[in-house]
Amino acid sequence: MIVRRIASICLCAAAVLSLCACGGETVSEESPDVTIVKIMKPENIPDFYDALTTFSDSNPDIRVKFVDAPMGTLERHGLYVSAMSGKDPSVDIYWLNDEWISEFAGCGYIMPFDLEFGIEHSQNIIDTKKCFEYEGRLFAMPVGVDMDLLYYRTDLISTPPPDWSSAVNTAHSFGETGGLNIDCRDSADMIYDIIQIHKASGMRYTDILKLLKDELLPESADSPGDIITSFKTGDSLMLWGRASGFASMKGSNCAVHGKAGVVLLPADSTMRRLVRGFGLGINANSKNTESALEVLNFLKTTDAQRALSRTCSLLPVIETLYEDEMVIYDNAHFGVLKEVVKNSVRYADLEVDDGRLVRLDNALNTFLDSGTNADTAGAVFEEELKTLDY
Repeated sequence: MIVRRIASICLCAAAVLSLCACGGETVSEESPDVTIVKIMKPENIPDFYDALTTFSDSNPDIRVKFVDAPMGTLERHGLYVSAMSGKDPSVDIYWLNDEWISEFAGCGYIMPFDLEFGIEHSQNIIDTKKCFEYEGRLFAMPVGVDMDLLYYRTDLISTPPPDWSSAVNTAHSFGETGGLNIDCRDSADMIYDIIQIHKASGMRYTDILKLLKDELLPESADSPGDIITSFKTGDSLMLWGRASGFASMKGSNCAVHGKAGVVLLPADSTMRRLVRGFGLGINANSKNTESALEVLNFLKTTDAQRALSRTCSLLPVIETLYEDEMVIYDNAHFGVLKEVVKNSVRYADLEVDDGRLVRLDNALNTFLDSGTNADTAGAVFEEELKTLDY
């Protein structure tokens, strides 16, 4: 079945996953002397046990386990809110988007760190104070940055397209489908993708919506995973995906190993790119807050942050890591992204408020479901985004 409709902002309760059903082994199988600290993260982010090796060796009484959450921003947000508002203690640490910090801190879902925890904001490439503090208190430990990039098959094309017109023409030359696909997790992220194309290309929103439906979202794809697989197997030429997506392409046993070129999305060199910061926050309902804090105290170190970038292909938070030999060895394209990230714009700074996002979401999904035409949906985008400061 072809899935056109991306996960909507209006989530039904039945779609919320049960936390108790996730996370592998149960605590009862462990020694009573061992504290299990569960970290919930998006399923596309690899389990980063490599970054915790030294911690595990030094703290045999604490064991970290990972619990996978949906990749999509809206679905993961709904899952988190359902769990934390219900005072579910089964997850200790949550992987958080920076735009959620004020909401979650204001609702008491996540606990503030003591001043002694200490984050050196001045060493970070994005404004982590703005991203992860609320009313003067730190509520999440910075863990990485993500942004959109263009992947292309170096065995199928010699150079990537320099602009959107060339990208579309190159995609057309590949065939009717599969020239350029987008790794889209849900409609909220897709709305920001549309904004980026508009900014980069000057295309009308109506034309972008047509491009999205007719070419960027392949007919055969039932999930973002199918789209990424299509790129890996050579069934698509180019992929608009996240920087963190490179983690699934660099393994020596991956079909696309050594064949995936990575560049910025086509745009004028002066365009400021959209980025999202990620942080790890402690569940206010956790029964293991002291152990969770020990884990985060370790993960904030430069060595652990280096390992996170290498394992997960997350753009580093610590600026000096963009010149780190080991990070660059595993993610060669990071070196040229340093200035881009420094001059970026956060998704949260665009101020697409909830009401506006709902109206855009309704217009987008109605169009994708063929309930309206591109002109009608495009008119909604033009009206809602005419005052957007980007």
